[in-house]
Amino acid sequence: MFKQPFNLARGLAVALAVAGNAGALAAMPDLVPMPKLYEPTAGEFIVSGVPVYAEPGSRQCEIGAADVIARIGELGGAPGILAPATEMAAPGIYVLAAGGAAGAACIRELDLKVTAKDPGPQGYIIHPAGNRLLVIGSDAVGALYGAMTLRQMLRAAGSGRVEIAAARVYDKPDYRYRSAMSCGRGLRQWTFGETNALAGYRAGLDWLMRFKINLLTDYESLISSRADPRAISPETRTFVRELNRYAAERGIYPLLWRTTSIGVGRFDAESLEFRNWDCLAQAGPAGDIYYCWSRDDQARRNIARVMQLFNDCGFKILALHPVDGGGIVDPETWSRRCRECRRRFGNDRWRGSVHQYGLWLEAFKNAAPPDALFTSCIYPYNANYADFGNFKAPEALWRKNSLEYWRQVHAGIDPAAIPMSWMAHPAHMRVYRDIFAGRPLFIYAHSFIPAGYFGAWHRLNGSNYTGDPHDLFYIAAGNYQHDRWLNVICSGEYAWNTAAPGSAVFRGWYYDMERDHREPRVIFEEWVPRACRAFFGTELGELLAPVFQAGVLHAYIMNPYAALANANKQRRRPLADVNPEEPDSAGDAASAPELRDSAGRMAEQIDATARAWTALQSAYLRRAEVDAYRRRILVHYYRRMPLWRLTARARHAINAADECEKAGNPAGARRALSEGLINFEEDWRVAEQALEQTRDEKDMTPVPPLHKRGDIRPTPAELKRALEKRLAGVAAALKPAGQ
Repeated sequence: MFKQPFNLARGLAVALAVAGNAGALAAMPDLVPMPKLYEPTAGEFIVSGVPVYAEPGSRQCEIGAADVIARIGELGGAPGILAPATEMAAPGIYVLAAGGAAGAACIRELDLKVTAKDPGPQGYIIHPAGNRLLVIGSDAVGALYGAMTLRQMLRAAGSGRVEIAAARVYDKPDYRYRSAMSCGRGLRQWTFGETNALAGYRAGLDWLMRFKINLLTDYESLISSRADPRAISPETRTFVRELNRYAAERGIYPLLWRTTSIGVGRFDAESLEFRNWDCLAQAGPAGDIYYCWSRDDQARRNIARVMQLFNDCGFKILALHPVDGGGIVDPETWSRRCRECRRRFGNDRWRGSVHQYGLWLEAFKNAAPPDALFTSCIYPYNANYADFGNFKAPEALWRKNSLEYWRQVHAGIDPAAIPMSWMAHPAHMRVYRDIFAGRPLFIYAHSFIPAGYFGAWHRLNGSNYTGDPHDLFYIAAGNYQHDRWLNVICSGEYAWNTAAPGSAVFRGWYYDMERDHREPRVIFEEWVPRACRAFFGTELGELLAPVFQAGVLHAYIMNPYAALANANKQRRRPLADVNPEEPDSAGDAASAPELRDSAGRMAEQIDATARAWTALQSAYLRRAEVDAYRRRILVHYYRRMPLWRLTARARHAINAADECEKAGNPAGARRALSEGLINFEEDWRVAEQALEQTRDEKDMTPVPPLHKRGDIRPTPAELKRALEKRLAGVAAALKPAGQ
């Protein structure tokens, strides 16, 4: 079994060949992320009532085995017992780790090649062996992930029978730390209106585990990234500790963001040490936030408070953000530093940074658990700054504040520190990686506000991957708006499999509103249905796939000006300039014409919302097929799609009227607005019915969409008034003189 060295290209080719073969397609399970190697073998395993054995003493193996049993029950089969793997010859399913006694015994018995290095950390195999079905991980988390793949392979066969098509699987991640779910603006959305909020968080963590997503971040509703540790109550710490404990057991790394600040006005403004502050200060929600490179006593006290918070809450990764602002000319606004900073570090910002990081890393290594990670965006924290051509600054200043600064910091700080960069053009990232040689990198996907709720920018996740499994890939883009589940799952796919179908290389644009909500076809036509079936269930997922395929740009519909402004930022100035003479530089880095609002653009959204609404109407009838948490996602879209369609048709009427008037056709403008008002009444009846149908349902916002704090702005009433006012103006202009 798997005697030959593993080949990624071959593994993906086998998996894709199976998926693309008409005869095998019916039996091919919906696996997300796709394993590196999936080889079907003859026969099926009937798993109803079959015992599932877990590696003794392994919590991850036990969790994986229990989830497989639970899924058998969900599919209508009789769940088997969960037992420790002691009698290795008994028929059943085994979830084992190579380092455990049971896993080692199976490996010896069957002469399997499974070690700590092959497949490697978080890797696993699935191996049919007579009347036993073996899941063996290189480590316990790998065994857990193997159980999650097995869970996706389960299928209902009727009459209470649940089965698995026999197959051999070999799998391991490219990025060992990948994707990310927002805790405060993601998991929390499954808790609104619940008496037991922790249950919603746990349900979300279970789904992250099932899709092998293992970064949890952005605890804003619980622990703001800018909140002083002294503001975090014991009750909040206890809650977050339980949340993070549950996550860590499932292989998920909770990540805490902090800044290099040393004090905050709410607690420190009146103390002698912070009065008449002469170093950097930035406004914050609790008063000024104080920064300084040279006040060691205050820094150590704050670092100790942060480390206490880190340990109290059970975090696994500390992400440190330096002073933000100043760009390449004045990074960290270093020019505003105090006299003592100038005396100690002169004009060499790198000296101040090395000293500052030294304080943090000393405390971190003394206080954090051995498996914890320390990362920081080292300003400027974009590897694209490696290209002087990108910046309007004297070359000597650019070099001092980027390449030379990075080299000096790398040479001066502890090797445990992991530098963080935005995703960059591959040529620039090579320079950055060479400067920080020997360290893994934290790749941060760009922050932007997309015009729609699902897009394919995740296909770029592998652009900066060079084979170091210790690198971290962190999604921010599109992660904090509306429903992000499918975005996070897609990011997880393309970080687990950096060469997955549809993957592409970052050439300068991270987000293209024109294409990313519809292309590439392999993502929208193959991956989206597969992921929807894996997440929502086979039948319901198939019905819901068009909601994510239709290309609905809800943010553009509701606020065309803001959505186009966000999209045009990248079109005016791509995130990297490229050299077309380099073989890996050709691409879409040149600036592009700005996108403009128009009747034609809004008409596309009328069609898109119509397709999505048709799908939602069928899916809503089957809402009982999912748990209360995933049901919230369905309800969220079912409530809003008619309102988005109403808004799109109203805006289209106004746009069409504008275009008619510009063309000297006021009669056409009046006709467009009159039709718009007729359509409005029809659309409002549909929207009102959807709101009434879902009146007692919970979705992912704490208030209904038309509440005064709701997310539908402008309201339908405001849109109707705008149409009526516009029509009255056009009609008045068409009246003959004197009437």
